[in-house]
Amino acid sequence: NCFGASAHAAVQTLLTDGRVADLLAWAETAPTPEAAAALHAALHAPDAVREVLLHDAVDHSIARQLLASLDVSAADTLIDVLRDAPARAARRFTFDRLREFGPSLTPLYIARLNGAPWFLVRNLLALLRDAFAESGHLAGTASGSAIMGFLEHPQEQVRLEAVRLLVNDPQQRADVIGRVLEDPSDRVVHLALEAFGSLGEAAGAGSVPPELAKRLLRFLDAGHRDDELRARAIRALAGAKAVGPVRDRLLALITKRSRVFKRVTLHDPTPTVLAAVEVLALRYAPDPTVAPMLDLAVKHEDRRMRDAVERARVAAGRAA
Repeated sequence: NCFGASAHAAVQTLLTDGRVADLLAWAETAPTPEAAAALHAALHAPDAVREVLLHDAVDHSIARQLLASLDVSAADTLIDVLRDAPARAARRFTFDRLREFGPSLTPLYIARLNGAPWFLVRNLLALLRDAFAESGHLAGTASGSAIMGFLEHPQEQVRLEAVRLLVNDPQQRADVIGRVLEDPSDRVVHLALEAFGSLGEAAGAGSVPPELAKRLLRFLDAGHRDDELRARAIRALAGAKAVGPVRDRLLALITKRSRVFKRVTLHDPTPTVLAAVEVLALRYAPDPTVAPMLDLAVKHEDRRMRDAVERARVAAGRAA
């Protein structure tokens, strides 16, 4: 055996001394395939990987070299490093290497979610999102259901990553957004509503089923969110089926009666009002109760109101 106990001991000493680059170079120029394999095996052992990557001041060049030499069999150890490494750079390099392994690690990521600290859960969900983007599916319905539970996680960062992952699944998107509308964090709600894209994209996709439309209306009625967030929820309603309750709620948002003559006029163009005008112009323009209000918007002295109608007409043209 050309790679006996004394050689193994020498390799461990070199690892402890931080001479990983030398070991990697020797592995490439070893005199026999057996010696090269033995060197690689020593370098890739879990303890050796941890020895290099768990230093407080990890050497960036050495870390990259070692990670590049690892294959998918080291994934479980790398997840440990992602959890335990004190150096941010080591965590970043490790995350990037895991991502390069692709969707084959999806089952492992899901298995490691159970009982993981929140910061590891966040990274595993981000890796799952990348895997989903490449493969187009999670590892089964049960996996998707398990991930849904992280929408209730106490850490906002985890909930954000869960939303980023789950809204990419068309089969779960509506349920995810409906649940997230009750999240206490405006950041999480905003991220979920971004899944609808632009006004025209939302209308063209038919992406809002009736139950989600009801939840969006309840979200608007709650009234405790900021105006920009409520405006985004209104634009999401462009993807809902044109029905009376949606139309009536949007009309109520944009109209008021004058005090003296009791004429119906439009509210000032806040973000919420402008969003409601856009959706009414896009989805309800022929409606006899809506058309007169849109005429008022087109003739409005404030350009923002006129522009809202024009944006809707352009979006309708693109969707046609």
